[in-house]
Amino acid sequence: MRHRVPGVGAVAPMMQVQAGGASYKGRTTTPDVFATTAEFQAVRARYPEFGRFIVESDDRSHRRVAVIGTQLRDDLKMPENPVGEYFSLGKEWFKVVGIMEKRGEILGFSQDNYVIIPFDVGRAMMGHNQEPFLSVSFTVPKLEEVEEVRTRVKRAIRESRDIKPGKDDDFKVEAADSVVKQFSQITTMATAVLGGIVSISLLVGGIGIMNIMLVSVTERTREIGILKALGATRRDILIQFLLEAGLLALLGGLIGIVLGFAIGMGVASLIPNFPPATVPLWVVMAAAGFSALVGVVFGIMPASKAASLDPIEALRYE
Repeated sequence: MRHRVPGVGAVAPMMQVQAGGASYKGRTTTPDVFATTAEFQAVRARYPEFGRFIVESDDRSHRRVAVIGTQLRDDLKMPENPVGEYFSLGKEWFKVVGIMEKRGEILGFSQDNYVIIPFDVGRAMMGHNQEPFLSVSFTVPKLEEVEEVRTRVKRAIRESRDIKPGKDDDFKVEAADSVVKQFSQITTMATAVLGGIVSISLLVGGIGIMNIMLVSVTERTREIGILKALGATRRDILIQFLLEAGLLALLGGLIGIVLGFAIGMGVASLIPNFPPATVPLWVVMAAAGFSALVGVVFGIMPASKAASLDPIEALRYE
């Protein structure tokens, strides 16, 4: 591609390899396995924390070497610097020559549970019976030429795949910024949907609390009359019912937090290599506080009704 398309810089093919589980000293896990070339570093700007990355001679010599992510190292209980260690990948043995810098999680999924092997080694492991999923990443040194080079690349791929004019592409060429925009749109939409669900749940819960408190005011009319006869002010009655509404909502919020955490832990335990559910303390405190606030807001009307009752009429109530 670099020689056929003007404006293309470094080029790195990447193939996802169906290699099976990775094993080390009796421990086994299932990482993502990718095969690529030495130029992957230049294209993706990702570098090893320990050791080295794949080099051209690894590909030429079909060396069984691997660069791994930190999550795989931790899952297999390898040393902190596992360079020089051997592990099995499917039916093949590989030597660790490098470990990549940690990238962390995205949407709860680890970005560090993977193995990178030389491209030709991965192609040999796939054999001729499996259709590989292949992607090619490339750089464009001049930012102003990105769209023009993208068009040239599409044209070159169509020619190489003999796609006739008028036929749809059976491939996709995307710039990095468009991928980021799509991901941002997806996360924004997911946030909006979840926000809508939460808002509806809070509204329904608040209305439920308001109805319960209105029934409570009706049933406790004589009690309110006695309290007022004994000297309780309108403000005292108002605060009492607002506190009751807030405590009722807080109790419901705490139950919801516990159930949500339990469900998260249950789902995480059912999915292999899924990160455990973690909830920061400030999130728990904020959720509990917001639940109590919803109760207080929706308790204003019942509390006002209770506070405005005439003590004489309240004492006569049957």
